[in-house]
Amino acid sequence: MYKEKPSRSIIKGGRNASIQQFSHTVEIFSSGDDTEVPDDVQDNVTEPEPPYQSYRDMPIERPDEIMQSGEVKSDEEISFMQRKMLRDASDRAEKILNRSKLEAEQIKKDAYEEGYNKGHQEGMMDGRTAAKQQAEAEFRQTIEKYQSAVAHSIVQIGEEREESFHRYLDELKDVAIAVAEKVIHISLETSGEIIKRMIIAEVEKMKRTEWIKIYIDKYDYEKLISVDEDVAADLARISDNVKFVVQDKESVGYAVIETPSEMIDIGVGSQIDSIRENLNGVSFDEDDEEGME
Repeated sequence: MYKEKPSRSIIKGGRNASIQQFSHTVEIFSSGDDTEVPDDVQDNVTEPEPPYQSYRDMPIERPDEIMQSGEVKSDEEISFMQRKMLRDASDRAEKILNRSKLEAEQIKKDAYEEGYNKGHQEGMMDGRTAAKQQAEAEFRQTIEKYQSAVAHSIVQIGEEREESFHRYLDELKDVAIAVAEKVIHISLETSGEIIKRMIIAEVEKMKRTEWIKIYIDKYDYEKLISVDEDVAADLARISDNVKFVVQDKESVGYAVIETPSEMIDIGVGSQIDSIRENLNGVSFDEDDEEGME
């Protein structure tokens, strides 16, 4: 601790007050007790300045500035004031450092949030664009798939329709022939006029000839005579020599005309074969279908 040395210097009376005041202050600082500082000493203690924004704003006090009042201060006072100044500067520096850390953290947080939001928005936009493109591509593929399926179905239906038509057409031909044959037989069995018309229709196509022989079934000949006993007179335009040759072993509907140059089968079987050939010549194609429609 600081001990006051006796002074041998002669001090003028005008400076006694300052010395007493200085000595009293030294005793207070050297005692180490929590003694209340007198008001006159408190007046000389500098009030703490407000905190500075940065270390650049802190004033630097030099020893020559400490003695602006002209008072001579002891080493204890100077050391105390220096420690106080360092402590205040350290506190201000720590506050500035803490504030800087907080500001840096806030800036980092703001930058992260801004980047996250921006990235999220861009990601959402990219995702919507990609999803839209994918949906459009899948829609086009679906349309193409259905178009292909429809085209294939149309071709298949056309082929099946044509096949069914040909199948049913063959059946219709068979039915038509069966009906025609049945009708002809019934007509021949019930009416001799039909037989007469068959013979006259075919003979009239011929040129005049020397003779004509008509081979006919016995049953049909009887039906013919019952209608017209002198049927040969109806054939005189073609030939003056007309002769019927009755066949006992032939079936009903048998009829053949013979001349010197040819022999023509006009019987029911021949007519049925002719009808069958004509029906077999019927074809089905797109042009026929359009005409039918």
